[in-house]
Amino acid sequence: MHRYDLSHIPRELGVPRLDKIHKHLWLAGTADAHPLHQQKMKQREFVITERTDLHLVWWGNHMFVKPVPRFLLNHKFFQDNLCSNDPEVDPTTTMHANACGLLLSYIQLVKYESNFKIAIDLGLLPKETKWGKWLFFAQEIDSHFTTNQMVLINRRYMYGGLHRVSLNWIYRFTCNKWIDGYWSGQYGNFSERYFAWLLTVFAYVSVILSAMQVGLATQQGGGAGYFDRASYGITLALLIGTAGSVAIIGISVILPVLRILRSLARRNSKHHQAPAARWLP
Repeated sequence: MHRYDLSHIPRELGVPRLDKIHKHLWLAGTADAHPLHQQKMKQREFVITERTDLHLVWWGNHMFVKPVPRFLLNHKFFQDNLCSNDPEVDPTTTMHANACGLLLSYIQLVKYESNFKIAIDLGLLPKETKWGKWLFFAQEIDSHFTTNQMVLINRRYMYGGLHRVSLNWIYRFTCNKWIDGYWSGQYGNFSERYFAWLLTVFAYVSVILSAMQVGLATQQGGGAGYFDRASYGITLALLIGTAGSVAIIGISVILPVLRILRSLARRNSKHHQAPAARWLP
């Protein structure tokens, strides 16, 4: 067993952002984590992450997966360092609940030997792990969860995969993270997703306005007062909506750039204020 800094365990296993929005995860989650071979059948590409709060978050044909930390596979380490209970802490957010939840997700992901081979190839399990030992370990953990009703897991693991787009909207509305959401990804993905959607909307709007213009040009449409009023109202609403959309896009583009510039300015300021390093006495 490799020595491990115990102070890193909360950051290694914690999912504080998901704890904040656990009441709404049903809007983004599936019932269970489907085995790896089923994920492959859906042509999912696995992206390795070391952030537990991104474990099994998916979008399109991509899915984040966090490798199992070695210390979770060591029974003595688990008992000595992860089984303590603090009565003042929510039992579903303790490190023990987080660890049990992560292990439960892997029991669902690696059910068959074909899943085990995929996990080894991706580095999700230590390479020295053998199928027989993993099968015994998984059966033991699964039976422990089944027979011991007092075992608590983090509420995040009541769900399998979490849809990234749904998570973003939940996080925007509940935590006021309107620009980044839960995980915004690369700027290129943001532009491709939202600009393509807006272009589709504008295409339909153009068709509607063209049809209204033709209707107003006819004798029946041009002489009807209700049609004139409706056309005026729709046109005004579309103009306001278009202006609002452009403003939102401008803010969404400018704010991340300003944050980057501010971060660079702070970094340069600290760099200039830092004393020169002494390499020689």
